[in-house]
Amino acid sequence: MNTWILVADGSRARLYQASSRRRFELLLELNHPAARAHLHEFLTDRLGRVQQRYAPTIRSAVDPHTDAHQVEIARFAERLAATLREGLSRNAFSGLVLVAPPRFLGVLRAHLDHQVARRVVTTLDKDLTAWNERDLVEALSEQIATL
Repeated sequence: MNTWILVADGSRARLYQASSRRRFELLLELNHPAARAHLHEFLTDRLGRVQQRYAPTIRSAVDPHTDAHQVEIARFAERLAATLREGLSRNAFSGLVLVAPPRFLGVLRAHLDHQVARRVVTTLDKDLTAWNERDLVEALSEQIATL
């Protein structure tokens, strides 16, 4: 079984191929710095305004409940999902392990298409993005051994 392992959070990801139970090969590393940006970096000097033809009031063109960080995290999840879709279309993997913090894991799952989601063999809801490859192999070798 050819297994890919995606270790990600809302702003960075590493994609590995499990070449053996004790060795992972790094295939791809992605960063999305916009998801780490401060809120003031998303804002302009002044919000846009819209005046509707039949309503004399002026309203903001930006939804006040839109969280810029969540938008960027969703964009990154979509980018990762597209990478996985492309890998599956090339038959590059038959099994997929997802490792991400719980909140991002939910966002990522929401962006996976049905075919990729069917390839997920196990998930680990922890943030291991800062771990080095040796520690990662140690932590995940048990899950990989059962595949």
